[in-house]
Amino acid sequence: MIDTSALHQALKAALAKAGNNQSRFAADIGTSQQRISYCLNNGRPLPAELVLRAEAAGYGSRHELRPDLYPLPEADARIAVCSTCDARPGSAQALACDVVGCPLRNREAKAA
Repeated sequence: MIDTSALHQALKAALAKAGNNQSRFAADIGTSQQRISYCLNNGRPLPAELVLRAEAAGYGSRHELRPDLYPLPEADARIAVCSTCDARPGSAQALACDVVGCPLRNREAKAA
């Protein structure tokens, strides 16, 4: 679970990019200054429907503004060990694997 204080800090960081000017920030993302003030005064994150607008206006990436809604993609969600030959990516065994259909062998061959 994401810490709500971290989400609130992300809103504060975005606002800092607008010179801490709530009116300017609100106008740039198409909402009211009062709504931004409410979020700031009540420890709320940037509302979900405003995240992409804030990103487009240059106030941070969606991943920074609301990581609970837009997490970073996994660095490598692919298979880590071949279930057939028990080779690991980048190993000599993976490169030498002669098992037909070995996902690591195919991946290592493509990487070369």
